[in-house]
Amino acid sequence: MNELKLYRPAEVQNWQGRASTPDQYIYQQIACVDLRQYQEDLTQTAVIIGYCCDAGVQRNQGRIGAESSPDAIRWQLARKANHLADTISLIDGGNLVGQNDNLEEVQLEMTEVVTHLLTEGAFPIVLGGGHDLAFAHGRGIYNWLQELPDSPRLGILNLDAHFDLRQPPNGRGNSGTPFYQLAQLMGPEAFNYFCLGIQRQANPAELFKQAEILGVDFVLAEQCGTKMDGHALPALVDWLEAVDLVYLTIDLDGFAAHYAPGVSAPSPFGFSPELAQEVISLLKQSGKLVSCDLVELNPKYDIDSRTARLAAGLITDLIYGA
Repeated sequence: MNELKLYRPAEVQNWQGRASTPDQYIYQQIACVDLRQYQEDLTQTAVIIGYCCDAGVQRNQGRIGAESSPDAIRWQLARKANHLADTISLIDGGNLVGQNDNLEEVQLEMTEVVTHLLTEGAFPIVLGGGHDLAFAHGRGIYNWLQELPDSPRLGILNLDAHFDLRQPPNGRGNSGTPFYQLAQLMGPEAFNYFCLGIQRQANPAELFKQAEILGVDFVLAEQCGTKMDGHALPALVDWLEAVDLVYLTIDLDGFAAHYAPGVSAPSPFGFSPELAQEVISLLKQSGKLVSCDLVELNPKYDIDSRTARLAAGLITDLIYGA
């Protein structure tokens, strides 16, 4: 952790809010730290870490701007009312900052940070950045699992309009390749990937074929509705029962554009916040959720901070008490 060249410690100015008596808002509960020097126990601690990188989106021919999203989410989260669970502490661990086209370098450092946090007993909440974050994040979880004695079975749950299963062109990953890269890293027996909210018009036929080859479970956006019902809920419950631990990744472009206009690839056909809230509730009840990220916010195109507010609200669902 001491050799992180792209790391920037947390900045307290990102955490401001309404003047009030103590303990009323999240900004009054957060501790800003330098993870390279932090020696306290991280058990039962949610640690926010930012992935300020646009290189993967740019390589994937998307609208750049996601590199500024971690601080935009922090700004909105700071103002949320405090209903933290009594057993949870909250830390801002700072950012990893990409420079030019050094995607692989910032991914390697994020992998190291995630592995360290999980080893120390923390619950990472990683803020993207492009969805290329998922390869770095998933690899960090995978490396952590290799050190555990009982070899728990990891499930990757992606709320997204896209499979993100493209093969890296010329071996260079981007925001459309992370789960193909994780499949190659983990192997067919360990790769357990479920996509909720897939849109046909956003995924060419070859990606549906790739999903079939890799044994990916998925539910189409039109089967999700406002909340999970019909096919969606039983499919997710069955998948969840077959895994021991879950990594949740939420691509904000999976939400309908009126909820999330500020993303790299907006769509009118996405799902609702209520669906994501139901998924988070289900995962919390299961006790299997070990790490989460939110990606693809693009503040440059947001309207009234609507998308950043959505991301911050989902984080409160993750950390609030029952």
